[in-house]
Amino acid sequence: ANLTGLRPAKNVHQVRWQLPDVDYVLGGSLGGNKNPSQIRDAQTGAIIR
Repeated sequence: ANLTGLRPAKNVHQVRWQLPDVDYVLGGSLGGNKNPSQIRDAQTGAIIR
């Protein structure tokens, strides 16, 4: 998770720092990915970023 213009958050502490208004953050594995995944529109499949 990250906001546009910020480096990707790779742990729970970084997510909480970037997104302080989120009520709950579930920690877990990144699945071995080194880069952020794409964000897509669920209805159209268009890549948002």
